[in-house]
Amino acid sequence: MAADVTIRPASEADVPAMRAIYRRAVKQLGPVAYTPEQVETWASFADSPVFTRRLAPLATTLVAEKAGRVAGYASVRDNRVSALYVDPDFSRQGLATALLERLLATFPQRPLQTEASHFSRSVFERQGFELTEIDEVTRAGGVTFNRFIMSLHDSRG
Repeated sequence: MAADVTIRPASEADVPAMRAIYRRAVKQLGPVAYTPEQVETWASFADSPVFTRRLAPLATTLVAEKAGRVAGYASVRDNRVSALYVDPDFSRQGLATALLERLLATFPQRPLQTEASHFSRSVFERQGFELTEIDEVTRAGGVTFNRFIMSLHDSRG
């Protein structure tokens, strides 16, 4: 991890930045692997009250700061990595890997599961997560998504 990155516990003041990161990541990176309808449905989740509930408790969410701003976040809840997002301005700089490594070291409970996207699947695989199934879910408006159900059983930190 670069010396100019700080990873710390999230606070309530970080939630607006996390919403913005989520929305920007989905809208800017999503069109590479998802249809316009999937991107819009996925991005709209940032405005849902469920978005904040998925981060609860914030004590199990970490944020990465770079260049004076929140650049990414990761969250674990109920033995599940429930979020791993990096602002597109900071993608391909190792932040997702750094966040996931720190999350796994800080919250060592196992087994862990996640529902990875096309984008995050390889990050999880590099940390030892294994694909257990490909699931199809239906969201608002009947929009369907494939997601990669992955599990980590060993302790790596």
